[in-house]
Amino acid sequence: MPVLLPGQQDHPEWRAYLRWVYGQEPSEAVDLNGFSWFYWNSPLGKLSTVPHGSPEALPSGTAWTCESPWLPECRFGAYGFFVARPASADDMRLAVRRRRLEVLRVRFPEEGVAWFYSGVGSGVFLNLDSLPSPGSVVVSSGLPPDWHGVGMDSNAASWMTQHNCSLLVLAERFADGRVEIVVRAPDGSASEDATCPFSASAFSTGFERSPCVCRGDGVALLNCRPEVWANLKSRHPSTWASSLFAAGGSWTVLGLVVFLATAFFAVLLQHFEK
Repeated sequence: MPVLLPGQQDHPEWRAYLRWVYGQEPSEAVDLNGFSWFYWNSPLGKLSTVPHGSPEALPSGTAWTCESPWLPECRFGAYGFFVARPASADDMRLAVRRRRLEVLRVRFPEEGVAWFYSGVGSGVFLNLDSLPSPGSVVVSSGLPPDWHGVGMDSNAASWMTQHNCSLLVLAERFADGRVEIVVRAPDGSASEDATCPFSASAFSTGFERSPCVCRGDGVALLNCRPEVWANLKSRHPSTWASSLFAAGGSWTVLGLVVFLATAFFAVLLQHFEK
């Protein structure tokens, strides 16, 4: 993967892609080997990705997607793919000092908090000086020691309120290196199942900070640029059947068909037994 220097004309396909994602030419060197997310329309195209399950470790640099209707990380596959780039808690502490975190988010039911993944290459940034709730920024290696229960919304909201925490970074929690970022909602209530959970002022885009046009209609993936939104909307599943297929693959659709057929014959059998 190339390293793109500002003011150069090499790798025009990659420079055009970065302008599409960020809306700007890079102002400093951009090492694509550090990206953890690529949209499907990147110059890499529809490359082969590794089917991945959350408990599994992956070598750094492995491109992956997953297939499950229940896991939020698998809902990103309609729009692009992850690249395994493990980041330690110390790495994330350095990142938060820059006051902008590049993130990924897909619409998913939640309450009291909003969940993101660290996603270098998304073009969407959380502005740490414009978070929706006041409080501290905490970086943790795994779940905090006094966390009660599993990583569900109510536990996150409760812990963050108790510790006056506005943003919680959970590093070193998954074997594949994914980093979760949790933002506490104002008054403990986030917009449930929303692509853009807060005011657009909480987000920005661009290598140099530019305002975010936070679009959510028709697209499940959080984005900041109308050009990106228009492309993503064309890829968003438009029917319940295609949504199931995108979320869970052919096995999900096959399983649904088998379930409905079994239920139908069970009802039919009960009718004839009467």
